[in-house]
Parts: sequence; C-alpha cells; structure tokens
Amino acid sequence: MKKNTYPQLILACTIVLHFFAMGNANSQGLITTTISSRGGNNTNGIGRDYWLTMAQNFESQPGKYYELFVVSRSNTIVNISVTGGSTSRYPITAGQTLNFLVPLAWEMTTSGVVEAKGIHVWSNDADLVVDLLSRNPASSDGYTPIPTTGWGKEYVVASYGSLYTGSGGTSFDYPSELCVVASQNNTVINIVPSVDIRTSNGKPDHKAHIPFTEMLNKGECVQYKAVLATDCGIDVTGSVITSNFPVGVVGASQCTNIPCEYRFCDHLCEMIPPIRSWGKTYQTIPFATRQLGDSYLVIGSKPGQNIYRNGSKYASLVARYDFYLRPDIAEASLWTSDAPFMLVQYINSTEWETTQAGGNPNVTGDPSMVVINPVEQYTKHIIFQTPSLTSNGFSNYANVIVNRDEISKTIFDGKPIASMKGTTQFQIPNSNYTAFRIAFINPGKHEVVSDSGMGVYIYGYGSNDAYSWNGNLGIAALNTSDTIPPSASVTGGCFTTHILIKDDRTNDSKVNSIVTDTLYNMSFTIDSNFITGSGADSSFYDLQILDSTKEAYATVSAYDIAGNRITTLSTYKPKFVKFSSVVLSFGTIDVGASDFLYDTICNVGALTYHFIASSILLTQGSKGFAIDSIGADGDIAVGSCRVIKIKFTPTSPKTVMDTVRILDECFVIINPLIGNGGQPDFALSDENFKCHPIGTTTKLSDVTITDLSKASITFDSVYIDDAMHFGFDGIAPLTNQLPFTLQGNASRKIEFSFKPDSVRNFQTLAHFHSLEIGWKTAVLIGCGTAAVSVSPNEYASSLSKGSAEYISVSSQLDHGNELVLLPVAPNPLTQSARAVRFVYGLKMDSPLDLSVYDILGNLIATVIHTEHQDVGIYESELPISANISAGSYIYRLSGAGNVLSGKLVVTK
Repeated sequence: MKKNTYPQLILACTIVLHFFAMGNANSQGLITTTISSRGGNNTNGIGRDYWLTMAQNFESQPGKYYELFVVSRSNTIVNISVTGGSTSRYPITAGQTLNFLVPLAWEMTTSGVVEAKGIHVWSNDADLVVDLLSRNPASSDGYTPIPTTGWGKEYVVASYGSLYTGSGGTSFDYPSELCVVASQNNTVINIVPSVDIRTSNGKPDHKAHIPFTEMLNKGECVQYKAVLATDCGIDVTGSVITSNFPVGVVGASQCTNIPCEYRFCDHLCEMIPPIRSWGKTYQTIPFATRQLGDSYLVIGSKPGQNIYRNGSKYASLVARYDFYLRPDIAEASLWTSDAPFMLVQYINSTEWETTQAGGNPNVTGDPSMVVINPVEQYTKHIIFQTPSLTSNGFSNYANVIVNRDEISKTIFDGKPIASMKGTTQFQIPNSNYTAFRIAFINPGKHEVVSDSGMGVYIYGYGSNDAYSWNGNLGIAALNTSDTIPPSASVTGGCFTTHILIKDDRTNDSKVNSIVTDTLYNMSFTIDSNFITGSGADSSFYDLQILDSTKEAYATVSAYDIAGNRITTLSTYKPKFVKFSSVVLSFGTIDVGASDFLYDTICNVGALTYHFIASSILLTQGSKGFAIDSIGADGDIAVGSCRVIKIKFTPTSPKTVMDTVRILDECFVIINPLIGNGGQPDFALSDENFKCHPIGTTTKLSDVTITDLSKASITFDSVYIDDAMHFGFDGIAPLTNQLPFTLQGNASRKIEFSFKPDSVRNFQTLAHFHSLEIGWKTAVLIGCGTAAVSVSPNEYASSLSKGSAEYISVSSQLDHGNELVLLPVAPNPLTQSARAVRFVYGLKMDSPLDLSVYDILGNLIATVIHTEHQDVGIYESELPISANISAGSYIYRLSGAGNVLSGKLVVTK
C-alpha cells in the first residue's frame, strides 16, 4: 500500500494553527492595566468567605434548630459545608434569600475539645450577606457573622454571666461561653480567661487569668464554658484571645438572666469584632417596649480610660480591657471616649420590666445581645433578614440611625424612612443623627440605603423569647493612622499579567484581602500563600486570557487592614490578523512555468495591527515557492486586509508543499502552500468528530478529497480499518457510489459517521484507492463520553479544596466550562527549573491528552495521555531536561470535547 505524506503535513499545519489561537497573530502588551486607589475606610462589612460556629443554645428539645439566611446583590452560587463534609451548592439570583437549615449535629456542645465543626459559607464571585438564627423555644438569638476579611488576631470577649445554681433541690447549669473558629492550618490561639474554664475531656480546668494555648487547623473550632456557677459573677466577658493567624470569635451564654436575679433566661450569642475595628463613638436608642431601659457593656482598650454617655462619665476603667455594665439605660445615647472601646447592648429579662414600678407589665421578650457598630464603621447600603418566627406571637423591629441631613434620602424597602408606618424618632444627644425605630416588620429580606452611612439593629420578641443582631458590623481597622492605599506593579507577557500588591510602609496596616469585582474571559489565580485577613507585606495575582479572539476584562480590588483600597482594571482587546485561506493551492503548473497567487492577511481584531514585512517568510525554501512582493511596513486598520503575492515555479512533476509564516512577539501564524508540477496526485484531509455520548451516531462531511493535477482521477475503492465505530456514508453529491471520477483541480466532500460504544478515544484510517495513483489514507478520530454529563456538588481533587487554584477551577466548571486549564507555572521557565506544573479540571468523564509542541507543531513531550479520566480537578508536572532549548512552546489540553492551549516561554 502506498502511504501519502502531505495530508499528514497539512494536518500538522492545521494543528499549529489551532495552537496559535486558530491562526491569530498578536503583539506584546495586549493586556492594559490601569490603577486607581482611595484612602480611608472603604470596606462594607460583607465579604465572599465566612467561617462561623454555633455556641450551645440551652438544651436539646423539640423545636430547636439553626438557620442561615444568605443574600447576594449579584447572581451567584452559595457554597455551604461543615469541616470534612461535602459541599452543598445553591444558585441564587440577585436579592434572593437562601434559607439553609443547619444540622443540629454542627452545634458545639463540649468545652475545651477541638472539633471539626466550622461552618463554611462562601461564593467564588460575589459578596454575601449572612445572618444566623439560633432558635430554641423560649431561648433564641442570632448574630451577623464577620467575613474572614474582617477577622483579627486580638480579641476581648463580650458575653454575660452563667445562670447560677438554684435552690430547693433544683439546680441549673447554663454557663457563659466563648467559641473560636480558624480558617488556616496551624492556628495557635492564646487565651487568658477572665474566670475558671471547665473542660469536658478529662483535662484539668483552666484557671482564671492563667494563659493557656490551643492549636486549631482550618475549619476546626473550640468552645470554652465557665465552671459551674454559684453566683452572678461567673462570666467569660473580659477573656483575652490572641492568635498567630486571624480567627473568628463568638461570645455566648447558654441561657442567662439579665440582670442575673431577674427571670427568664434566654440564649445569647454574638460574633465579636477584633480590637482593631473598635471605634471611639457609638450611638444607641432603647429596644422597643422597654420602659426601664436596657443593659449596656463597655470594654476599654487602655488603662485609666474614661467612657462618656451624653457628655457625662459612664465608666472609669482601671486596667486595659477592663469592663463595666449597667442594666438601666433608657434614653437615646451618644457614647464617646478618647480611645477605642467596644459597646454591647442587651435586652433585659421579662421580669425586669414586669416586677418593678414604672415597668411595662405587658412586655414580651427575654435576654439577647448585640454588638453596636461604631459611627466610624457605618455603611451606606445594608441588607438584613428578619426570621419567620410566627409562634408565640413574635414581632420584629429595626433601629436605624442616620445622619439628620440624609433623612430624606434614606430609603427603607423602597420607601423614604420617615414615611414608614409605626415609626418612632429619637434624636441622638450632642450629635447630628436621628434614630428611627420601625415596628412590626414583616419576616424576610429588607434593604436600607443612606448616602452618609448608618447603623442598623434588628431584633424581635416572642413570649419569653427574643433575638437580635447587627445589620452590618464594620470590618475596617480604625486603630491606625494609615490612609495610604496599597501599591500595585504590573508585569507580564502577551496574554498574561502578573500584578504585585504591596503595603509594607507601616506596622499596623498590611494587605488584608484581594477580591475580583468583575472577571470576563480571564483566569484569576491568587498567591497560594496569601492568607485573607492576616496582613501581609505583599501578595500577587495572575491573569491570563482564556480566548484570545474575544475581549476580556478583570477588575480586582485589594484592601489593607485600615480599609484603604487599590483597584486594578485590566482590559484586553483582540489585536490579530489571519489568512483568508486555510490552504493556498496553486493546482497544476507545468514544470519550468510559473504562476502567481495572492495570499490575503486581514485584520479581524478590535485594534489596529502593525504589519512588519520582514516578519513574513517561507519555512521550507527550495520547493519552488517564492514571495514575490509584500509591500512596506504599515498599519492594517480593523476590517482591512493586506495582500502578499506568491510565485510558484515547479521544478519537478511531483506535488510539493511549503508554509508562509508570520512571526511577531506573541504568536506565529502559518498558511500552507501546495502545488503540483503535472503528475496526477490527490490529497485527503483528516476528520475530527470530537466527543459524543456513547450510543449516538454523528455524521460529518469534513473529509475532502482534492485532485491536485490537471488530469482526471478515478476512485474505485474505499474501506475503513475500524468499521465497527466509523462508517463510510457517501461522496457528496453522490450516495455511496463507486467508482467515481474527480476532474482535474476539483474536490469532493466525503461523508463519514461515528458511533462510540465506550468512554475512550477512537482513531482509525480511511483508505482511498485510485486507478492512476494507488492508495492514500485519511485519519478519523473521535471520543466517547458518558451519556449524561456529570455535575457533582464537589469535585474530586488532588489539590486542597480551600486553595485558590481549586476555587478558580471549580468556579469555572460550575459556570459551564467543561474543561479548564490554569496558566502553567513557572512561566517564563528558566533552564535551571526542574518541572512545569499544570492544573486542570474537567466536568465529564473523558479521554484526556496534555502535550507540549514546538512552534512548528512537532511533539516535544506528552504529559498525560489516558483513555479515561474521571470528573475532577488535577495537577501534573512535566520534568524539564537541562538541555531544553530556549524559545517558545505550545501546551495543548484536549478532553471533554474541548481543546485548550497556551504558550510556554523558556529563557536562557
């Protein structure tokens, strides 16, 4: 059998064209990045990543549950998991509330025992608003979790005293509690308890004021309970927590009376802000229906600190982190100090109101606590949730504190706040703020907007029950004078950008978080060593164009701990040209004669392309082809073309091939040339069916048979090696009629069918016989996939599922990509490097091939080649030999019916 050679060469050229973005040529500097920055507190108290835990609420009884409310201002997928468990994914539309019932098994019930009960709530591409309801009949509360971007390394716990032992043979043990949750491995926490702490694992109790240490890994939690109480003073309030990495802290009391001698008990829980976010000015108004006032706790930050309420001294604190509490503040209040402090407001027990002169005998609701937001942390747009607690006659309220000058512009659920029914106004003394108490709010999502920022507090009463939480607890660091945003520097190549973020000027403000605001047609890969909230001197992220034929953009914001922000806007517009023909065929020319054809280069990008005549050359030479004329260097406008005149003078009657190539800084584009000197000959193109579900039949007519000479050629036989999976269906416009004659310089489409019966790659040869020439072959390839694509809730992975690479790949798979390949690293590659690392994922079982080629299409190395790759996210390395040549290479990943490629540069 005679084996043809030039169809395979045509195939190789086609592959090269595919590697180089379907034959597109580009030039360096195609991603443009602009940088803007803004000083001051630009954080909004919400984020994309939350870790939280549930302190123990009272006892186990019918009707007890925990519920998460999650809202986003954008369409997104909300991910929820408990440490070590599977991930649940919930698509939500903008403004839609996700109600997630948390399994009771995730509740913390031990003391001093490290447990894998961290609850992780996150989105890969949108900020979330999260509220947690801790519901137990007659013992409810809740809190607004602080995102990991707002965590810190130093806390003072706010809680309330344990419910002490009773009398007459009846006793109670409902201790004061604190919980710590970690988001990083090897998190070391140091605790100085304010009271004796019990343990439930047989270890000795921790004594008051004696420091002890605990180590947590990512997603682990620990709860500490005060020892059995004998009086009102057993309270974990004032316990100090420090850590090497940022942590989340919850202050709680299992079921307490406020004040402690007044019934009835209720659960308290609140996420505690780190010391760095405490302010110097706070504003409050009483909770609804309370005539005898509320309890207020202040915790100071320096020895000898004085805290004032409405201009009068409220507390003189002796030591650093000293605290003071009173139960009877019944007026609107302005709280101030010359140093940062924390303020907590409590709903008192029902008996406090109903058993004293001047109280409200019809009051409902029992203890609850809420951390007050400092004025410096007020935000302009707040979304909050009121739960559906219809039993026991629950009623919902909101206290909203706004700048008096902005009242007319403050909108509550689409209406001016001053027009809301059931609203009571309070003037905050010695300030320009007005507070609105809004009564009987319906269960569900609510939204408040005000131009100058506001404080919002949500609460509700039932029979012997209450809940409360903050509408938006600010997360910026206020205890710093830093007003300078981080800096950004940009480097990169043609389709990649490396952006370095630095903030190393001061000790108390570092790079705190890096988030994408918009992302289209770019991959985003963040420094895998960066820990959100930890405060780093520097970090970085990389962007890479996914499809060079389409526009792309990315907006990324980086914040320091003080809330200063820098934003980078990276944009890409396609700037490329392509040949108008796939193969330029001269047909048959007599030996010694010459003919000319015109190859056209057209600008099909979005920007002007600068044409350089010297970048055009022939790759083979001495084949009879020559570039006759090119013209001078110059710009090709969008939509315009440039003509290259090519001459062919055959030196023998055989068919010959060459390639015209355009080379610039980023891409090579090639166009095959073919000509014949008179000898009868024909060519076949190959056919790629790509991937199809097993059991289905697909027909294509992409194989083309071309007569390269002037003479007629008659074909009398066609057969296929693998007739089980591939079939010969006809020669258009004929229907499986043999023999047939092809006139000189003519072509015909050949139709084949493909029917996979298993999940793997298929390849065979189709053989054509002509009376004049003999046998030639075309290559047919295809792959089979599972009949139904798999969309798992969580992807099997060899990477850490919390890593930036896993998140980046899984996000792209979740958003419809069937095959994902991250930018390789390192790139550029120095000759001293040992390996190149690839990270990829696929959404369906499929054959998979990952290979590296030189710029002419020659195979350099095969990284992966398998007939079956399971759904998942993977990494692989290609060892690099020391003698690899410097230059440009192409890596190509094919699988799941898709092909992805990129450029790898090797430097000296």
